[in-house]
Amino acid sequence: MARPRPVLLMTRPRAASDRFVADLPAALRARLEVVIAPLVEIRPISTPIDLAPDEAVIFTSSNAVTIAAALGVTGGRPAFCVGQATSAAARVAGWQAECVGETAEALVATLSKRHPDHPLCHLRGAHTRGNIVARLREAGWAMRDQVIYEQVLLPLAPQGQTALAGDHPVIVPLFSPRIVRHFAGLTMAAQAVHVVAISAAAAAELQDFRPASVTVSQKPDACHMVRAIETCADRLTRVEGDRGAQ
Repeated sequence: MARPRPVLLMTRPRAASDRFVADLPAALRARLEVVIAPLVEIRPISTPIDLAPDEAVIFTSSNAVTIAAALGVTGGRPAFCVGQATSAAARVAGWQAECVGETAEALVATLSKRHPDHPLCHLRGAHTRGNIVARLREAGWAMRDQVIYEQVLLPLAPQGQTALAGDHPVIVPLFSPRIVRHFAGLTMAAQAVHVVAISAAAAAELQDFRPASVTVSQKPDACHMVRAIETCADRLTRVEGDRGAQ
């Protein structure tokens, strides 16, 4: 009898989950049963965005790029971005996008070394990390931010609850410390849960929740998260194979 496939429980917003799953290598995708149960929803804030003529922007998420476009803000000006995916989305939207690091820390470190030649506005969600505005002000930048969307936490949908209650191992990629903390607070049964965390800081938010295993991505980006998921799936395959041989 064929061994059951591990479940890949995606908790990102629906569109982001769909994109992530679509980009998985075909061989890895075939080994997993995908269940999508978003734990967060992106909700735009309809306040107009009013950028000064010489103002550049910071994007730390592709969500901000999408929301800015929906609010009628077109590109054509510099955009300093966190991550290759955000940079690519900004270029498609017409911004003069530059990836200046894979994390907020890297963005601050890079821009702090540059001469501030124009004001900056961080277009962001309500929940962010890194204290970008204050730190870049200290580095000499004329800096402000504007919240253009909310990240609303959701309960675990029935399909997610069913996956966690089943007999299959469940791989759960978690992409931010806030979502790790939320997931840990929602989930009672941990014995079949295998967390893949985007960073050590995210993994630390598991606190008293003790999953069967924790795999930490080597870098906080989608490419390395895929590799971490594959590592976790390989480990589960070996464990199930060892059990079957007994």
